[in-house]
Amino acid sequence: MRKESLLNTDRNRPAREGRQRATLLARSLASLACGATALAIASCQNQEGRSEHPVSRASSGAAASTGGFPVVNAETAVEGFALYRQHCATCHDNPTGPTPSRQTLGGFPRERIYAALTTGPMQPMATALDDRQKRLLAVTLPQEKPFAEPKLSANMCRPGMPPAGGDSSDWPGWSPGLANTRFQPNSGLSADLVPRLRLKWAFAYPGGVGGLPVVSQGRLFSASATGTVFALDARSGCTLWTAKVPAEVRGAPVAGARTAGGGEAAVFVADAEGHVVAFDAARGSRLWSTPLFKEKGHRVSGSPVLYGGRLYVPLAAFEIPLAPAPTYPCCKARGGLAVLNATTGKLIWKADVIAEPLKPRKANSAGTPNFGPAGASVWSAPTIDPKRGLVYVTTGNAYTEPMPDGADALVAFDLRTGKRRWASATLGADAWLAGCDKQPHPNCPKHLGPDSDLGMPPALVTLPDGRDVLVAGSKGGMVYAFDPDHDGKILWKTHLARPNPLGSLIFGSAIEGGKAYFPISYDDPEGGLAAIDLATGKLVWRKAAPAPACAWGADFCSAAQRSPPAAIPGIVFAGSNDAHIRAYSRTDGAIVWSFDTGRTVNAVNGVPARGGAMGRGGQTIAGGMLYVNAGAGIGRSGNALMAFSVDGR
Repeated sequence: MRKESLLNTDRNRPAREGRQRATLLARSLASLACGATALAIASCQNQEGRSEHPVSRASSGAAASTGGFPVVNAETAVEGFALYRQHCATCHDNPTGPTPSRQTLGGFPRERIYAALTTGPMQPMATALDDRQKRLLAVTLPQEKPFAEPKLSANMCRPGMPPAGGDSSDWPGWSPGLANTRFQPNSGLSADLVPRLRLKWAFAYPGGVGGLPVVSQGRLFSASATGTVFALDARSGCTLWTAKVPAEVRGAPVAGARTAGGGEAAVFVADAEGHVVAFDAARGSRLWSTPLFKEKGHRVSGSPVLYGGRLYVPLAAFEIPLAPAPTYPCCKARGGLAVLNATTGKLIWKADVIAEPLKPRKANSAGTPNFGPAGASVWSAPTIDPKRGLVYVTTGNAYTEPMPDGADALVAFDLRTGKRRWASATLGADAWLAGCDKQPHPNCPKHLGPDSDLGMPPALVTLPDGRDVLVAGSKGGMVYAFDPDHDGKILWKTHLARPNPLGSLIFGSAIEGGKAYFPISYDDPEGGLAAIDLATGKLVWRKAAPAPACAWGADFCSAAQRSPPAAIPGIVFAGSNDAHIRAYSRTDGAIVWSFDTGRTVNAVNGVPARGGAMGRGGQTIAGGMLYVNAGAGIGRSGNALMAFSVDGR
């Protein structure tokens, strides 16, 4: 069929959906004006009048749309916004740090909000809500029409159909190699062919986009925002198998042999709640599952890395949603690294990035015991250095004062034993907790730091003179180069963007041709791509972002570029919050190709797929194809995995 037939040409849809959103928003605003008490709800209902198909509080759970979510009408909207005002408005109407605003939540699909309330970061705050109330919140907040849910059995590959052959161009984890450069030297795609890239197929995730897709031996592995794991044929997009993990998957799966000497291939997935699961790569059968956390306040946000028959899993402290409660004994959680046997799932070692032991501290002003030091989350994939026998991680801010040496730092562990070898801090003081800048609470640090996490993996690079350096950027807009042979000594630092609580340099960089490429999210102006000389730290060029042009209109439209880039010889690919994926020339940053993923297309698994703001998902390049997860950014969400090839062949 012609490739143009992939596009959905319903020209009346935007206007029709706009009218639907306007009607819902009018009702919602009326309910907000009436307040959150039971009497006010009743008053609002009397003022609003009955809808054509009323659903009472008692029956709203029974009258449900696809997926078990309540139908949104005048009455359910009133109750839903009352729940929002009671349980959510304090933080989301006055957001600080990474907390999404009410407007941003409006761009999320119901499945993403429900997952956050049940298995994600908002689970601690939602403990007082029953499942019906969580589902009601999930349908009340979005201003977008829910995604059509694909059947998991749709577009299954023919029985016995061999997957497309794998080769040296595989991209089996967060980066093609252990050094986390996100450079694909054998992409099967040359720079001169990039302008001819066309959409070959699209796949619709149930519940929205999860982490980065990876490609190994002709199979593409990825996961949805709600924890469904997929194995697809990398060339055609047909489904080989599906499986499930308990919670959202924010990082990339990793595929490879279970033993150091090779053997059967597996795909390893770590969900946000710390369940690490191994599946047979060919059949999808579960091989083992290991839970990493026994208490609240922890999270896996980064991608695991496979090396030498071991799985290295980054661990994040996640007490930010718990700490604002005066009765919460803050803080105990720390960032770290867990290492599992890839064959059995057995824990080999687990280490904190903070060397000082956890101790009781003075009670807060509410009389609740406090602890420390804590914080220093590892948000991203570890970097393996076989030559030195080390594994490196970058860390975020501390929760407590004084700031421990493992926060906002590059930390090195012994690959075999887990012993911390050294830590190189970028800041001297950065204790930070959510809400402390606008609505201080008893667990706040006395001196609030800038929240300048090193949130991206360090890239290990060999310079032309033979020296190795580790390079990473921070939320504060700084890029650092560390010396791995001198305990992480900082060799140079370059200021690229102004600090921003949402992160100026956030998810990753790409290395190609002696330069490091950093997408810029929040600066003045927003967005853009910068090239830095790796030997000196000097800015080579900076390409301003095009003016944002979003398929969905001005709401949630931004030029910020948060998505981790990917590089092939001569070209750097980077995504934007306006849903565009662009290819930049390494020479001067000229844009040589662009595609708007925010449009709606027909997916191979039978429902419409729509991209959105690009964030942690990033791009993958393998076998002459470019794979893009579109819709995991701050702004309008999406459910699309899009695959591009030369001329769409």
